Amino acid sequence: MASPMSTIKVAVVSTVIIAMSLFISPYLGSQSFGVHFSRG
Repeated sequence: MASPMSTIKVAVVSTVIIAMSLFISPYLGSQSFGVHFSRG
């Protein structure tokens, strides 16, 4: 079984990746995806 420390590290890394994607996606989306969605 995995040790508690490795489990915590995996949880922290996954949380950081999700948080970064949530913070970065609005800036990228507003410039690329947002234009396509607004134009229909």
